[in-house]
Amino acid sequence: MFQLLYLIFVFGVCNARSLTKDVFVVGTTGLEPNLQEYTKIIEASKTTIDEDGKSSNEEVTYCGVEDPSPKDENYTICQTGRCKRYAHYNIRWKTNLITYRIASYPWRTDMSASDTHRIVAAAYKLWSDVTPLKFKEVQWGEADTLIKFAQRSHGDRMKFDGPGNELAHAYHLMGGYGELNGDIHFDGEEFWTKYKPKDYNRNLFTVLAHEIGHTLGLSHSTNPEALMYRYYQRKNQNYKLSKDDIAGIQDLYGLPTNKKPIKIKKPYCDPGFDATIAIRGELFSFDSHKFWRVSRKGELVSPQEGHVASTFFRLLPTPIEAAYERPTDGKLIFFKGSYYYEYSDFYLNKFKQPISTRYPRIPHSGIDAVMTIPKTKKTYFFKGPFVWRFDERLKRVDRGYPTTTLKLWKGAPARVTSAFYINKRIILLSNDAYYIMKKKSSKAARIGKGKFSENVMRLRCY
Repeated sequence: MFQLLYLIFVFGVCNARSLTKDVFVVGTTGLEPNLQEYTKIIEASKTTIDEDGKSSNEEVTYCGVEDPSPKDENYTICQTGRCKRYAHYNIRWKTNLITYRIASYPWRTDMSASDTHRIVAAAYKLWSDVTPLKFKEVQWGEADTLIKFAQRSHGDRMKFDGPGNELAHAYHLMGGYGELNGDIHFDGEEFWTKYKPKDYNRNLFTVLAHEIGHTLGLSHSTNPEALMYRYYQRKNQNYKLSKDDIAGIQDLYGLPTNKKPIKIKKPYCDPGFDATIAIRGELFSFDSHKFWRVSRKGELVSPQEGHVASTFFRLLPTPIEAAYERPTDGKLIFFKGSYYYEYSDFYLNKFKQPISTRYPRIPHSGIDAVMTIPKTKKTYFFKGPFVWRFDERLKRVDRGYPTTTLKLWKGAPARVTSAFYINKRIILLSNDAYYIMKKKSSKAARIGKGKFSENVMRLRCY
């Protein structure tokens, strides 16, 4: 199981292994031309389960490129900590005058050719209004960016698939694709509209403006309000760039004449995490709808702003309240309210199961933290000042429990908000403070230095 986790988080093999069985999301680890480093917007039918456990389908459209590793020296991402912010490749056009040419036009559309020219110009104007960049349309000959509508096989190695699924793809200006660098391709079999998108109509302005951002060097933002957010925004032509988009593009190209830079407020980090899991010597900490991973070497291998948990753990109801890796079978168990959710790797095995069905005599709701010791197959459940020790093999609470954390461990916090076991040490967290102790020791718990989020998870918080 952990081998799959390692591949996905370190090498960016995929974005979400099992968003749906019909979706394949292409990823990349950097700017290597041999990898499929392009941007594509794809659409999939996503099965969801509501609070009553009923299945339904909803349409999800998103940009499927996997962003480069934060360790890539050519990649800038969220330097101010766990925040919603832009990212870019640290590579820009060498000139402020960029030409483009419309090589072909949509044929399934409510737009005339003149409408298409007007919308393309408007999409470029979004970016020229906030930078020194100037964009000029040429009618023939060479251009920095070639815009074309095509179908199926169309001269590059990426085939379109007809209506639905992939909508467009763009090639980064420094992607190593020769004549394709900076180009934008649209699936001509989609229905492209100048109006606000409805049903299966695609708004050309919004999709093009996002793709232009990629050709200029921007990657995906973690801010849902940004045009460069991974997920397709159903907006109309009156859309304006967010402060996040502007800050990102100005970080690359600077300011337009007589304009002040857009500043983003430093984020406030909530104290502590909702849950921390130790998996094969590595730490996964969850907070709100995000999670972060620290390697065995103590290095943060997630971006500072974290991963979106539901992107990897399908249908995970965030924020979670507690989690652990079950020692008897390696399943990941998440708790929320009166229910638990069971995963193998990123595959959901059991959805919204009552806690009482698997964990008798454990509190049926409101669990604060869970910690397990793999060798003994004992799992500790925390709620308020109390702790229950559960035998995973016998599936029952041990005699003498519940007791209090203060009676069980000298110097432990009165209330535990998260807990895990690693390197023969028990770690108990109370908000962002952490306490370290051995499994069998009469010595008082040692209080960890500084904040857990900064000293252990390597996050830059404000």
